Amino acid sequence: MIEQLEKVGLSRVEAKVYLALVEIGPSFAGAIISKTKQHRQQVYEALDKLRARHLVLVSKSRGKQYFQPVDPQELLALIREQEDALDEILPLLQEKFKAPNEEVIVYHDVDGYQRALENRVRVTPAGESVCVIGGTGREFYELTKNVFEKYIGGLEKKKIGIKWVIYKSQWREFQEHFAQYLGRNRQARVLNQSQALPVATIVLQDRIQISLFYPRPTLIEIVNESLAKEYQKYFEMLWRQTANNG
Repeated sequence: MIEQLEKVGLSRVEAKVYLALVEIGPSFAGAIISKTKQHRQQVYEALDKLRARHLVLVSKSRGKQYFQPVDPQELLALIREQEDALDEILPLLQEKFKAPNEEVIVYHDVDGYQRALENRVRVTPAGESVCVIGGTGREFYELTKNVFEKYIGGLEKKKIGIKWVIYKSQWREFQEHFAQYLGRNRQARVLNQSQALPVATIVLQDRIQISLFYPRPTLIEIVNESLAKEYQKYFEMLWRQTANNG
């Protein structure tokens, strides 16, 4: 029973003192000390706190303090007070609280790639741009062409743009497959670096996606807002450094 009383907010000594009073009835402090086997000072401190919680009544008898437990139903009132206090501050706590949102999702093959693109459209706010660094090869383009066209349609519905930074060695291949998608809010610039990474990195608001082709079409999505913000800074640096070909 001590443990249950602790769960409603009483300290262990407070719980022992209150339980002793309930069992022995109204009494002087000496009887409570004897019953609980707690230090005298601890018992008096617990009685003061129980009195403040309206769980113990104090009166005078023969010139000494006389303690009486209140009805145990008052424990329910104590819990309600705690709930009311929590209800009062909960909205403020919710405003300050940011739940950690970290997750790694791996998409495989064309079906997985399509789900990743759909997710990309879903998480990007209307009017913003998806930022892409690099490409992943001719085979990947050919394999995912139909899926990519559906993706472009989804972007257009939300008025989402694309900014590509393409390595110099990939530029001719990129133009062959993606020149048709370039427009007012879909721009591409060339990074004057011939050595291309074998992946494409897609930078979104709160996550990045890493797309690669070998040994099978795979897209890794890392949900981490802090990481995404750092990649956004990196992308903007590359964007400023590149020649505008859009």
